[in-house]
Parts: sequence; C-alpha cells; structure tokens
Amino acid sequence: MKELINTVKHIKSPSMTLYLAGGSRDEAKMVADGIVEVTLREVAESSCVVDDPIPCGSDTSPDHGWAPAEYALATLLRPEQVANATSSVLRVQLSRSALQQRSMKVSNVTSALQSALGDDMLCIGSDDNDDQLVMHLRVKRSQEEGVVSDRYFLRFLDANIMDGVLLRGAAGVRKAYVETRPVVTFDQETGEAVNTTEAFVETEGINLLDAFLLDGVDPTRVTCNDPSEMLAALGVEAARAVLLREIRNVIQFDGGHVSYRHLSLLADVMTNKGQIMSITRHGINRTEAGPLMKCTFEETCDILFSAAADCEGDNLSGVAESVMLGTMAPMGTGVFDLLLDERAVGGRAAEDGENDNEL
Repeated sequence: MKELINTVKHIKSPSMTLYLAGGSRDEAKMVADGIVEVTLREVAESSCVVDDPIPCGSDTSPDHGWAPAEYALATLLRPEQVANATSSVLRVQLSRSALQQRSMKVSNVTSALQSALGDDMLCIGSDDNDDQLVMHLRVKRSQEEGVVSDRYFLRFLDANIMDGVLLRGAAGVRKAYVETRPVVTFDQETGEAVNTTEAFVETEGINLLDAFLLDGVDPTRVTCNDPSEMLAALGVEAARAVLLREIRNVIQFDGGHVSYRHLSLLADVMTNKGQIMSITRHGINRTEAGPLMKCTFEETCDILFSAAADCEGDNLSGVAESVMLGTMAPMGTGVFDLLLDERAVGGRAAEDGENDNEL
C-alpha cells in the first residue's frame, strides 16, 4: 500500500500477466521459456583469454578437434573477418546442462553475441554434440599505434558481455510461471455455457514493450502491477485502472472492505493531471490548492508561515477550507448561486402597481 500511495518508481515485486491468443498450456510454456532473460553468465562455466592462432589446428590447442572445420566454414562465409582477426581469443566454455534447461543451443549463443557485437567481432562455436561446448570470440586486428593490446581488450570484453548482452528473452524478466484459471465460454451452436480452463503466464519482472511483441501473446490483455509502467506504456487511463485494482487487492487480501466509490475517487485524484500524484505532502503541495487546503494535510505551520510571507490568498474553493471557516462548501447545493434580475423584478413590481390602481 505504501508503494501505491507514494507512487514508487521501482516496486519490490514487479510482475506481469500475459494472456495468450490460443490459451493452451503448451503455448503458455513456450511463451514462458521465451520471455525469461538469459545472459552469458547463466550459461557459461568459465572464460579465459589465450593465444591460439587461426585455424587452431595444432595438437597443443584444446579445440583442435572442432575448430579447423568451423574456421574453414567461417572463411567461406566471412573471409574479411577471419583474415583480420587477432591471434588472441576469448575462449568461453558453456554449460551443457544450463543450455538444455533453457532449450538453447550453442548456435543461439553465438548468433546473439555476433548480432550484438557487430562485424568487428568474430564469434565461432562448437557443435552441440562435442565433448565440450566452447565458443571463440576474436576481435578485429587494430592497425593503429598506441591503442590497448588485444588481450587487454578481450579481458575488458569478457567482463562486460557476461551481464551486458541479452542472449534471449526480455530484459528485466527473471522468472516466468504457467498458471491456469477457470473461464466460462458459450457454445456458438447451442448457446450453452461451457466451463473450461485458460492458461496464462505470470512473470517476475516487467517489460511491457517486449511482451506486446511476443508471438502467441494477446497484446490487448497484457497487464502488470506497476502503475508507473502502465502509464509509460499505455497512458493515464490504464494507469488509473491498475492503481485502483491494486489498491482494492491489497485491502481485500485480508478480508477488509472499503466502498468502491472511495477508492475510485482516490484513483481519480491521483491521476487527474495526466500523471500519478502521490498522496503525501510532496504530491499535495505541488497541486494548485490553496494554503488552507495544504496545511490540513501535513506541515501546517510551515505552509501557513510561507503563505503569509509570500502574501498568498485563498479563494475557499475547496471543502476543507469551507469547513475550517464555517462557510458553505462548494459541493452539492453549495455549488449553485442565486442571481437576481433587477430589471425583471422592477417590471413585475410596476405591473402589480397598475393592477392595484385598476382595482
């Protein structure tokens, strides 16, 4: 509740709910596997920088079994990259169990790194059936003087790509679970209600923009529990709906009940300016309310002293100010004023005088 009222930017337990276009459990499992972020650190066992000139065919090379064939194929496909590659190589040994757990292959890792690092990097990987799953990264040979050595650059690259390059999934989504819920559908021919179950995906972490583009996901039903993320992705109306829903869920979790009207009014006040305003002194003091309204919340003396020093006025346009001074509050019947048309009243009085004389 504190996170919702204070409009915290990064909540402690962010989550998304992804409903599918089909709704089967197999499709939900594929979506759950594809949206979880995977970095190189999660699938790598070890890494080191060694000197191993191309094509790594000597008996002293630990990769002489697979490397010559892979480099020969790379020479046909990317001859300039192979010709300009350095003799120093960043050798990364991958974990077979980690790749199998995430339904990934060595080619998925090498292609993701190659596309992320660009043409100045040569990325070669072993076959999935080899005894060891190994990947080679070579940088383009530098022709300038005074630049850092290739080995130092590869060490720097090793420290950055472990967590800095996303191999698969959406950034920020740490885990995903497949859940089911009961739904009622209607038979188009008979019109009878049919009780079925629908599979959906719950995630730990939020990335709405990537979730909208996932295959098999219904983008019109993607939602999360962070009003700030919904505001940035879908606008203030979606943020208001999420804010109201989350506040009601927090209150109803332990059996509490608050009228929907009160919570709806609170959500309207927090979002009526197009942004989410926190219900604290920091949010209230940024509004256009008068000093009497602001001083009823917090920091009473400070606000009154500041208003007196700056000669601020108060039009008594709110309920709190009117109650404070005992005047009619501008709500309900107090919204309306009575205007007297003096000309109409004067004409009516003259006509009444003429009628009296005739009588």
